[in-house]
Amino acid sequence: MTLSESINGCYTKYAQFQGRASRSEYWWFFLFVVIIGELIQVAVTLVMQQPYLVIDPVTGAVFYTGAFWVTQGISLIVITIPSVSVMVRRLHDSNKSGWWWLINLTIIGTVYFLYLLMRKGTAGVNRFGNP
Repeated sequence: MTLSESINGCYTKYAQFQGRASRSEYWWFFLFVVIIGELIQVAVTLVMQQPYLVIDPVTGAVFYTGAFWVTQGISLIVITIPSVSVMVRRLHDSNKSGWWWLINLTIIGTVYFLYLLMRKGTAGVNRFGNP
C-alpha cells in the first residue's frame, strides 16, 4: 500500500471502527498525521500571529494561546478521529479488540501496544473479518 492509498483509505473509512487495517495502511497514515499535524500547527501560528504557547520566565508556568486551541480543534476533526479508527482496525488485524489501546496507558503496556501495532496481522480470516 502506498502513502496516497493509505490516506485515501483512512479518510474513506473516517470513523469506521470495524474491519482490519494492514501495517502499511497504519504506518503510512501515521507518517501523514505527524507531517500534517506539524503543518497545521505552523499554519495556525502564522495566521493568528501568536506563539503556540507562552512560558512565564519567572514562574515557568505554561500558558496555551488561542493558536493552541484552534490547532487542537482542527486536529480533532482532521487527524484524531481517522487516526483512532485506523488504530482500532490495526488492532483488529492482530485479532485484538480495539479496547486494547487502553493498555497504552501504562509504561509496560505501551511497549506491548507498539508491538501489536508493528507485528504482522493474523493470516486469513479472523473474528474481525478478512485482511
